[in-house]
Amino acid sequence: MTNWFNDRLQVVTNLSDASPSLDNAVFYSNDNLYNTSATASNVPILYANMIQDEINSLVPVIDSLRSMDGCALPWIATSYCFVDWGRTWSLAASSDREAACARQSQNAAIYLESVLRNAEWTSLSLCWGDALNSSVFVPLQSSRAGQQWTSALHAANLAPRSSEDEAVTWRRAGLLTFTTLWQNYKALGVMESFEIHNAFGLAYALKLKSSNATLQLGTQTSYKMFTPLAFSLSLVRNNATALGGRSLIKGTPTFAYTNVSATDVLMQNGSLPNPLGLGLALFHSSIGPFGEVDLRRLPCPDVVKQWYETSHASLTLVVTAHDAALHAFEVLQSPNQYTPSPWPNATDYYGGNLLCDTQTSSDASVLTFFTLGGSCMAHMNDLLGVSTMSATMAVAAMGSALTASAMDDIDGIAVDGGKTLELLHGILTYLDAHVPSVNRTRLAALAAGVRAEMETNYPVALAQYISFNVSLGAGVYGSGPPLLAQGRLFDTISSSYEYFAWLYLIEWVHGVREVVVFESSVGRITTFSGRNAIARVPVNGMEIPANVATYFQRVVQYITIVLGLVTLMASIYIVTAGGYIEASNLLVVNRVGGLVWIGRPLLFLRSMTAICLLSTSGLQLMQMAGYFRFESVRAPWYTTITASGELTWLAFILNDAFSLLTQQYTSGYSSKSAIVVWVASAIWSFASPITHHVQIERRCVVVAVDAQAICHGGHVKIGSVQRFLALNLLVCGIVLVLYVVERLRFPQLARPQGSSFFLYAAANYQFKKARWQHRDVYCIDKASAVINGLLSFEWGDRVFMLDIKTWRKHIVAIGKERREIRDDPSLQHLAHTIPMKH
Repeated sequence: MTNWFNDRLQVVTNLSDASPSLDNAVFYSNDNLYNTSATASNVPILYANMIQDEINSLVPVIDSLRSMDGCALPWIATSYCFVDWGRTWSLAASSDREAACARQSQNAAIYLESVLRNAEWTSLSLCWGDALNSSVFVPLQSSRAGQQWTSALHAANLAPRSSEDEAVTWRRAGLLTFTTLWQNYKALGVMESFEIHNAFGLAYALKLKSSNATLQLGTQTSYKMFTPLAFSLSLVRNNATALGGRSLIKGTPTFAYTNVSATDVLMQNGSLPNPLGLGLALFHSSIGPFGEVDLRRLPCPDVVKQWYETSHASLTLVVTAHDAALHAFEVLQSPNQYTPSPWPNATDYYGGNLLCDTQTSSDASVLTFFTLGGSCMAHMNDLLGVSTMSATMAVAAMGSALTASAMDDIDGIAVDGGKTLELLHGILTYLDAHVPSVNRTRLAALAAGVRAEMETNYPVALAQYISFNVSLGAGVYGSGPPLLAQGRLFDTISSSYEYFAWLYLIEWVHGVREVVVFESSVGRITTFSGRNAIARVPVNGMEIPANVATYFQRVVQYITIVLGLVTLMASIYIVTAGGYIEASNLLVVNRVGGLVWIGRPLLFLRSMTAICLLSTSGLQLMQMAGYFRFESVRAPWYTTITASGELTWLAFILNDAFSLLTQQYTSGYSSKSAIVVWVASAIWSFASPITHHVQIERRCVVVAVDAQAICHGGHVKIGSVQRFLALNLLVCGIVLVLYVVERLRFPQLARPQGSSFFLYAAANYQFKKARWQHRDVYCIDKASAVINGLLSFEWGDRVFMLDIKTWRKHIVAIGKERREIRDDPSLQHLAHTIPMKH
């Protein structure tokens, strides 16, 4: 279930309208083995990054800014452009940076005022107050406008409005978003769970993801591109740096960047080498100066997710349609990974991580790209994962473009000894045999739309520092100088590379890779990250709440055992009485004995357990040759009938509780009500069985902006509260209706004879007494007495009784009655009875 939710939350585009059925065959999965005792969930470590732009709407951001530790505020990943919303005081280090800031005017994250208005000032001042004062607030005091703005800022902070009103203020200032930047100086955290709802309406949360935000300054590589405010404030504190004691506000006399650039500051700090290496120099000339580069996340487009979901679902249905299709698919063997290059004429590869310099010696294939974990690694190839299913999806997406020559080209790029060529031929044969041509055409048309969208609106490319094969003159060819090359994902010149492009898109959807836009004053590149791990986290079985269910089970078992013992004791008395008993009284052992020996609370609990079972759907994990999915199962007919019979306990309780009012009518309608309840609930359960309901809905609380979030991923309703309440009302309604009918049928019904203080109310109205009267005294047989809660032992002319209803002992003299009974042959059936004289 955890993996199902993780997969859906990764793929589903319209979360507000995601109500799938868990038992749909499209959800067959072979990603995990679920028939072992230790199952792990698959969690993309990029997930917290992936949801940032979605969850950082204005109101949650404002709430978080107000509640989070002020010391953490300067670590928010943003490159501040202005102090105030009116853009009076600029924080840009250069005129080029100012121009870039003007294009982001609706982003509240570039304004220092957005944070300071809602900051927790005590902790913020404790950690950063001195640096903020010298770099921002003291320079502002040099002008009357600055003094007024500072006073208004503190007034807004001391008397905050509601978050909703504050968001309205932001929008009036033209601020519509709060978009932070991609970085790897800290790992973002997310706590996410989903809920299982039962028939009682109770929700139990189960963990999907659990990670905490942590700084990773030792391995970060993103400081070269931009630095958080905390970096600048730390340097302002240090007089030995270019920013020491200086202002961050442009135009003030002590502006830190008057004679130095952001690149110079990074070099002085050691975040950037001086001089720049080959790769960094190429980046500077192609994209722009370091320290002024924006890194923006590009979310996976909905059109790509829709293609993935449709294609994967369609092929899964084909593969799992029958054993022959599944076995034919399992025969196909795919390589585990590729290192494909979109540059056929490349000779030497010097690096692919734009956050790092090139390596000193070259490699023969594509090198790893930047990652969330940071660090600069040399001679490590970028590996593109592939499975039989992802390869089949890529082949189906290419459609008629996958010609024999294209397959040869793909095999040449793969460089795996012909394994890919064999796989491609096998996939085409499989599709020809198992997928109708109309379906293949539909999948290819869907993919064509994705390809057009990517080429037009999402210019995603692979980036590498490469030397190409060039002419050196006189017919001689050799390696040219290294360049920062971009290989577009869907390159119309090299159509054979499209196969690998689809594999990159699949890894984007899975959360293995992300796409980041590097943009500065010179240029822009939109590129894939390297592969990021999918964490395999053991599922904690202790999260499953079993204590209540165990308690209910033990109560049901206890009731069954007690009633069994009562029946056993009654049977012993039947033998000792020579069979002289009122047999019809044994038919109410549950109705009378249950209430006497167990009591209404536990019987009520047993009836609620039965109603809960009838109000709960069944989900079972089924397996098909290594593929797993959920399957809705209906309880066997005999289980449904038995559970429906358990509802009669509630009818018994109602009959007993209202016997004070219904009195002599109790025996007439109570048995009928139990039978009708049993039949009606069984018919309802057969005619309208309960089905589960799933809702995928990501709702997040931003605990710390650009750091930590707590999310709710959705819920599964396996129980119906409506059916639970309806069954309770059904029992109550049947009891009431049948009582009214009985009252109308017999308006002058006589009261029963032979009442006694020893008799429980239900026994008084349910026991048959006509044959057991002697001198107007009810003589109860000892088996019926046990059901009534009277344990008896006869000695001489006395009967010793223990009444378990009151836990008191009684002694009844029976000498006179015994002599009269012995003298009258017609009263011999009363020879072993107990006269109820009181």
